[in-house]
Amino acid sequence: MIPKFLLYSVLCWTSKLRVLLGVLFVSGGTANAEQQISAEWVETRLEQSGSSRTYAGKVAFRDSLNALQILADSAIVTGSKYVFVSNLSFQDSNRTIQAKQLVYDLGVAQFSGSVFLQDGQRSLRAPNVKIWPDSGQVSAWGGAAFSFQSHTRHIVAEKLKYGSDGGFGVAVGQVVATVLGKQGDSLRIETDSLRFSPEQEKLEFWGASKVSQSGMVLVAPFGNYGKNRLQAFGRPEVIWIQQDRPDSIWAKADSVDMSLEDQVLRSFHLLSAVEMQLSGQREAYVQTVQGDSAVIDVADNKISRLQVFGQVRLGFQQRGSKIAIEGDSTAVWFRDGRLDSLVVFGQSGGTYQGADNSVGKMSGAQKTLWFEDADLVKMRLVGSAECMYDPSDLEDGSRVNIGGDSLDLFFANGELAHIDALGKVKGLHLQNKAKNKP
Repeated sequence: MIPKFLLYSVLCWTSKLRVLLGVLFVSGGTANAEQQISAEWVETRLEQSGSSRTYAGKVAFRDSLNALQILADSAIVTGSKYVFVSNLSFQDSNRTIQAKQLVYDLGVAQFSGSVFLQDGQRSLRAPNVKIWPDSGQVSAWGGAAFSFQSHTRHIVAEKLKYGSDGGFGVAVGQVVATVLGKQGDSLRIETDSLRFSPEQEKLEFWGASKVSQSGMVLVAPFGNYGKNRLQAFGRPEVIWIQQDRPDSIWAKADSVDMSLEDQVLRSFHLLSAVEMQLSGQREAYVQTVQGDSAVIDVADNKISRLQVFGQVRLGFQQRGSKIAIEGDSTAVWFRDGRLDSLVVFGQSGGTYQGADNSVGKMSGAQKTLWFEDADLVKMRLVGSAECMYDPSDLEDGSRVNIGGDSLDLFFANGELAHIDALGKVKGLHLQNKAKNKP
């Protein structure tokens, strides 16, 4: 049995040792004199593998060399490894961080549990964040949300990494980037991988990417956005629906170059092997266009003009009638978002097929089509104009073959009604007299 006075002496000696070691550590008795830690309560444990210290109650760690301060409710120190727990606050010369736990070892800090990082004009939220203060590198995973204090750009991803030197960062895994305009319009990018600049308005995306803005959706393998300019490559597809109207555009090309103003689409340029389809569901028309390049202008979320260049092939369908025209270029105008007129330039031919099975062929250096409420009402052929027309009742032998400096073809309810020829007119009208038709 140990005498009481001896047991009391051992306990007093152990208590004095704990306090003495704690005071030595707090006062800078460590390998790095610039690092100091203090707390309301300190316990030191001596083990064969080494010693460890436990701190509790208003724990404060300071590193004067790196302008670093860490506050927490408790901490455990083993060798060079510091573990801070609960009500954690981390601050250095570049950033402030709040989290539930921090493991700090050899200048590398790893945070976990509802981490919130604020870095100048940037902020980051994630379950896990790791920083390298010496290099300024920041890595986050487990679902990271990165944004700017201006609240104009936000990035959400499974993993995210960037540096504090203003270089590019990378986000991967279910990435969603949002760029908000002053009027509330926003550009949204959904992609597999995103390269971004913390200091510049530059985003590069690749891998099954989808970009949307108001009524526009762009699908592309890769592209980039910056300074109100959106570019996409790898045979992207564009779908755009006019605001408050069922009319739409579908387009495909080798690349797309879009111009935006405060995140509102103003125009887009399609380059190489262009395929396009314009649909007016209310007026039941479909216009298909192919060419080497195309430009579409948008005003007030409505199409204002469409131009297509280089080996143009245009198809128009409405009320069962079909028109196909070729040319060197075409220009299409819209009034209040509705199809108004179009011009096809270049000496070439075209075909017409009416809903009543009537057929026609036409040619001219320039072909102009006019529409009323998106119904085709008139077509003008200019420059060595020719038109051959067979009515629907082919058995009566009726046929019109007419040419001139210009021809005006008038349509009613989607069918050819009559033709006017002007200047050096020549032509032939065949009719089966037995039918006695005018």
